[in-house]
Amino acid sequence: MTAAERQRRHRLGARKEESMSELVRARPLPATKEAFDAARILKARPTIIDLVEPIVSALWDNEQFRSLVEAVEDGDTVEGDIFTDHTKAAEMIRDHAQAHQNMEVAKKKLRTLRYAMRRVLTRHNQSIKQRTHGEAENNAPPENDAPAAE
Repeated sequence: MTAAERQRRHRLGARKEESMSELVRARPLPATKEAFDAARILKARPTIIDLVEPIVSALWDNEQFRSLVEAVEDGDTVEGDIFTDHTKAAEMIRDHAQAHQNMEVAKKKLRTLRYAMRRVLTRHNQSIKQRTHGEAENNAPPENDAPAAE
């Protein structure tokens, strides 16, 4: 008997025969949407940037918020410098989170929220650097409003 035959016999002998009574039954599906959402398995917890992104998106139509993040130099700011404007925008993010019972964001420090807001703007090609150096235009879809070249 060769070594390969011996291994094959060992493998075949090691298997247990399963009977119908030994099969495991599947658990039932969650009955409600809340139970379904609670059962979600995350590979990693969402970062603060992931939590702030929908708030920035919700505040984007707010003129006051947009004016606070629009400036690219201190002369264009609402409060005198970009740092202060971004801090005020972070306060608006915190207020929005408190109003919508998003306590995970509402309890964060303004410095953390300001950082997360700036990373969200970068994700959307709207950071100061991207807007001043033209990176946003390079990544933006072409507009059809431009006149045709002759």
